[in-house]
Amino acid sequence: MRNDDNTEISIYNKMNSFFSRCNKIMKIKRIYALVFALLMLLPVLVSATVVISYTYPTTTSANTPDIYLAQGPNYNTAYALGLFSATNTSNDGITSGTSITIDTVAGAGAVYLLNVLTIYNNTPSSVKGPVYVWINITSNPGFTLYYSTSPLTYTGPTSASSPGVPSGTAVTGSMTSPIQLSTHGTALYIGFMFSGTLTGTSGSITIQYKYGT
Repeated sequence: MRNDDNTEISIYNKMNSFFSRCNKIMKIKRIYALVFALLMLLPVLVSATVVISYTYPTTTSANTPDIYLAQGPNYNTAYALGLFSATNTSNDGITSGTSITIDTVAGAGAVYLLNVLTIYNNTPSSVKGPVYVWINITSNPGFTLYYSTSPLTYTGPTSASSPGVPSGTAVTGSMTSPIQLSTHGTALYIGFMFSGTLTGTSGSITIQYKYGT
């Protein structure tokens, strides 16, 4: 009787072990089936993109420039003498592309046209950072542009052989460093010096502005 009991217990344990392994196998199969199902759904999730479109109308308009070239304090005198002309002007200053005519005086050793142009820094005080200005000219030798943050002056010849030069900084070609206008409302005064024999020449003046750092 005892042997039969042991046999039954052994058979029972083996059956439990078998069913336990079967349950583990079924769980693994269910996990594989779930992973496979998720992998099958991934392409569907990627392709199911929702696109929402909005339209915002925009308009453009002309704005008054905050930095501009304008006639200087001595422009009217030079214009009345027939020596300087930049007539395509408006409340926005001298527009880009305006032809500037500069005439000389025959036989003169040197002609000075000081403060005939001005660059105004009219940026709002709320604009932070300085304004940078580049001035480049192309012309024949003997033609020099001068600029200064204060009105240009001429104090006379420095010697019997030199006609003298005006105050300010000279520009004869391309500037390597910009001019900095750091304060709202400041101006840059521009003048020219050339000889009386400088006739029939042409060139260009390019002015570029940059806001901030």
